[in-house]
Amino acid sequence: MSFCIFPDSDDVRLVGGASHCEGELQVKHLNRWREVYIEDFLLLTAAGVCQRLHCGSAISHERKDRSSHSAVKLDADCLQSSSSLSLCVRDEDFSSDRYYSIICSDSVRLLHGSSQCSGSLEVKMNQSWTLVCAEDFDLKDVEVVCRELGCGDPSLLQGTFYGEGFAPVRQMFQCEGHESALMDCPRSSVIQNNCTSFKAVVLSCLGKPNYLMLLWLVPAVTVIIVAVIVLIVCKRKKSSSNAQGTTRRFEPCNPENVEYDNASMFEDHIYQGLSPGTMDPEYVELHQAPPRTT
Repeated sequence: MSFCIFPDSDDVRLVGGASHCEGELQVKHLNRWREVYIEDFLLLTAAGVCQRLHCGSAISHERKDRSSHSAVKLDADCLQSSSSLSLCVRDEDFSSDRYYSIICSDSVRLLHGSSQCSGSLEVKMNQSWTLVCAEDFDLKDVEVVCRELGCGDPSLLQGTFYGEGFAPVRQMFQCEGHESALMDCPRSSVIQNNCTSFKAVVLSCLGKPNYLMLLWLVPAVTVIIVAVIVLIVCKRKKSSSNAQGTTRRFEPCNPENVEYDNASMFEDHIYQGLSPGTMDPEYVELHQAPPRTT
């Protein structure tokens, strides 16, 4: 298990929120707090900020418009790493028309998973983060954690052996599944160093809904449905047209091997028994008399 240690958060902050873990993103550059500009403001970028603030996982991130102003342009990939924030600056006086709002979880977080919605569960107790013993944790508890992080429904709960020096606390959460935060659930007192299973909680949620993908998917599906309908209508019209315009075609038949002196006698033999009204020259295929045999 690898750990990424972020530096102290004296050079980044979130302002205007209910706590220091939510609000508008600002950075300290040259001893002055500045607004920022980030080209690719993704959830991973917000998660990097939350970890720098020791605020848990990123619950939401949003880019908002604002009148043009001077900002510090930052590299998004650099923010996601443990590099010093001074190394992330790309432009000290960038003209920006946007600002960035982030909400972090102040009580729970998931670390070292394959996404922002999976990993080892940590809870904040006495201003420090600690693993949670898997012994008393159930699916209702997972459901609440996933909801608190904005990660949809739960998909996996398991325990994993923890390394030396990372002993989890044992605390029984008694969530009913409808709570909005894990710390809102009834829970027992904390028992230190008593995780008899020697396993920490690892969980996974289905993930945050991708609204941009949904916006792309709806018109794409609509186009496909319209194309299928048009194709069906065209096929039906073609079939109807063929049914109305089909006339019986006659093939030459000479079972008696009769010899004909000319093509006219051969055609008379083919069409005998037919009324003149049925002989439509546009649809009846005329055949020349077969060669005379000797």
